[in-house]
Amino acid sequence: MARPKADTPRDSFANVRLTTEERDAIESTARAMGLKSISEYVRHLHQQNAFTAQQNRALYEVSPQAMYDGNRLKRFFETRRGNIYQGDSRDYLFGLAKPESVDLIVTSPPFGLVRKKSYGNEDADDYCEWFRPFADGFKRALKPNGSLVIDIGGAWKPGTPTRSLYHFELLVMLCKEFGFHLCQEHFWWNPSKLPHAGGVGQRAPGTRFCYLQQQRIYRIYFEESPNKKIRIY
Repeated sequence: MARPKADTPRDSFANVRLTTEERDAIESTARAMGLKSISEYVRHLHQQNAFTAQQNRALYEVSPQAMYDGNRLKRFFETRRGNIYQGDSRDYLFGLAKPESVDLIVTSPPFGLVRKKSYGNEDADDYCEWFRPFADGFKRALKPNGSLVIDIGGAWKPGTPTRSLYHFELLVMLCKEFGFHLCQEHFWWNPSKLPHAGGVGQRAPGTRFCYLQQQRIYRIYFEESPNKKIRIY
């Protein structure tokens, strides 16, 4: 008897390069879990990851502090003036930093670039959602008169010589949803590095026009911050 046709047939294929040892290990793990193939194993991991992300999001909405732990941070360097920690900055913002205890936060987060970097970076379309936990942490840790400096670069839209608006959307989100105020905007002018539609550090064939400006620095602050007392050079 022919198998009935599924409403959503699996007619799409993906190639994954594995060593013999990797394949044997994956198949062994799949069999131990009662799964018949690598395909079932991959689908299981995908569903499990989606469920975990949904749980984490629900937990974060109730108590962000429960998601992060300052004990996971590694003290990398110590002086009488302070410490340098290595780890997830959210573990510090929610787990180690006291509320309203920080005067200044300077950060250059991974840009929402078209080309993926080895250190990992979010897509421009999902950037604001990815940034929300950091924004919550900044708001929690900063003093009422504290400042936040963000060094961030723009991105091109895939397949078209037009710019993404993700960094503008991030700025609007921080001001509209988290109570920050835009104080200053600085531009990095670097004539030796001309960005273009191919991405940062990439030369697109046939590109005639390039822009001199790629990165911008935002300084934003809470309403109580005395603007005249802070200068950035």
